[in-house]
Amino acid sequence: LPIQVNLVEGTAGIDDGGGAVKNKGYLSIIQCAVSRHVANQGGALYNFGKAAYAEIVSSVLSYNDVSQGLEGEGGATYNYQGELSITGCMYANNTAAKGGGDSVYTDGTITIAASSFKDSDPFTDDDRLGDSAFGGSVVCVGGTINTMAGSDTCSQGKACYVDSYSHLNTAVDEKASPIIV
Repeated sequence: LPIQVNLVEGTAGIDDGGGAVKNKGYLSIIQCAVSRHVANQGGALYNFGKAAYAEIVSSVLSYNDVSQGLEGEGGATYNYQGELSITGCMYANNTAAKGGGDSVYTDGTITIAASSFKDSDPFTDDDRLGDSAFGGSVVCVGGTINTMAGSDTCSQGKACYVDSYSHLNTAVDEKASPIIV
């Protein structure tokens, strides 16, 4: 049986990733609350490297912050070249800067299903984003998007930014229509 753990108020500092967890192997976060962590990238989770796999299921990630970090990407979750699966989760009130992705920033493989992203609009605060920054709750840069289904990733005025180097592997449903940049 998995053990339910709530991770609260960790820090990795402004020059390291993963305020709660830095994963380089296999990680499952199931039915957890992960909140109030601070880091440079991935306020709560930094999934690092080609061998890294992280699944986040039925969990709440909230009030994680990378706005003071050197790169400031992925307020709650940062995925660098790994594989990330988010299912049945709620991301709320996470904060990024510079590189964007208030909730999630990825340049690896990502699957998002039946999840919600309720972050503030990064463009309402001119001091938070630099001139070349991406905005929105989810930012995908150069990776593979397996699916975005049954989620409100990009609804209610929030945005999912996908750069032109990313590969859309499966259909993206109408509730998660990304803005290709």
